[in-house]
Amino acid sequence: MASGAALQLQGGISVGAEALTLSGDGVTSTGALRNISGNNSYAGAITLNAATRINSDSGNLTLSGGISGATRNLTVGGDGNTMISGSIATTTGTLTKDGAGTVTLSGNNTYTGATTVNSGTLKAAAAGVLGSTSSVVVGNCG
Repeated sequence: MASGAALQLQGGISVGAEALTLSGDGVTSTGALRNISGNNSYAGAITLNAATRINSDSGNLTLSGGISGATRNLTVGGDGNTMISGSIATTTGTLTKDGAGTVTLSGNNTYTGATTVNSGTLKAAAAGVLGSTSSVVVGNCG
């Protein structure tokens, strides 16, 4: 997906091991990968070519492939929930959580950039999911 474009999932879609390259915030900053409704999953490897936003507007978005892209920042937001079980391996890239939904991390993440929670819930579902050198910043979520 080029910057300004989006792949939108809705209605119970399961995408297998298809590689996906993402760049940017998508259409009107609603996500380059966007879960519109329902429970959808993407199992392929995701490569970030620039700072990228992934949104889940409602329902559940499950990402089980790894997310890579050295030094690239990832924002996950929306009112829905996102489960990331693949490794986030963006080296010094950051992870930012915004929107009212919950992001659950369960992969062996290796990114070392800061983890920032601006709103909603970030759930660490296993030991080490925030990376060993990542700082965690919690904004005014209340």
